[in-house]
Amino acid sequence: MWLLASLLAYAVLLGTVGGRQLAAARWPTRAPVLGVLLWQVLSVSLLVTVMSIAAVLALPDAELGDGLAAFLQTCAHTLRERYATPGGAAAATAGLLLAVAVAGRLAWCLVSELWRCRQGRRVQLERLRLAADHHPALEAYVVDDERAVAFCVPGRARTVVLTSAAVRALTGVELAAVLAHESAHLRWRHDVALAVARALARAFPFVPTLRLAHERIGELVEMAADDAAARRHGTRAVGSALVQLASAEPPRFTLGASGSGSAVRARRMLTPDSGLRRGTRGALMALAVNAVAAPLLVTVLPALTAVATKHCPFVIQAA
Repeated sequence: MWLLASLLAYAVLLGTVGGRQLAAARWPTRAPVLGVLLWQVLSVSLLVTVMSIAAVLALPDAELGDGLAAFLQTCAHTLRERYATPGGAAAATAGLLLAVAVAGRLAWCLVSELWRCRQGRRVQLERLRLAADHHPALEAYVVDDERAVAFCVPGRARTVVLTSAAVRALTGVELAAVLAHESAHLRWRHDVALAVARALARAFPFVPTLRLAHERIGELVEMAADDAAARRHGTRAVGSALVQLASAEPPRFTLGASGSGSAVRARRMLTPDSGLRRGTRGALMALAVNAVAAPLLVTVLPALTAVATKHCPFVIQAA
């Protein structure tokens, strides 16, 4: 009972307080790549905890004994005893239903989200072939448009797109910084991180942490791409380019330097802050590992204890 209560409490903590605390923290804007990782770890840890709860409900507290045959006999004996009672059968059924529901919902939302993104990008590419001109010098397509927009279409095509207004508005170094920003999106496959976060938020919209993860990951991947461009072309070039691109949003199913968040990111570039110290990064990485490992360790702790003490009641010792 204590195991189930601990896992339930941990799941509630991750699904509510954990997400709010991470969303309120200021350090992710100083280390956006690490921030994306922590949001992903928080989401994975929550799912692992929920599946651990399902496993605790569905399976008996099986003890490990001396040898595989004895362990299997123990499991079969304990399963029969537990499922013979109405309460045990109900708990096991609830655990199995929970596991199937969570896994099924997650799989459906992931597949449908990835398929929706793929189809949307295919439509975008078809339109570009009709309306855009390829500029080998820029390694990008240019569309005639009065709005200053820059974006990329992820996937196999790996296409960078600029509007004619953006080309006119940006200086040479600003244009190079924008192209580096889009290349970072394509190289690091930020579209996959966003698609998974969006699928989790769709699958379980009642969980605050997953909704916040989707929002914050979208912001942080843009900052990560800004940082990659700044390392090559300087923070001033990136910041001034973002100011020029702040008036228009990129199309759906794309990633881009343009958009309403560009002004905030421009201020971040023009007033740079020092990054995180190595010790702080190490502590955050340790926290990430522990967040995922904790529910797994708590779930298998009874079995590990049984191995150490060898007090299994049903184990048949070898002659």
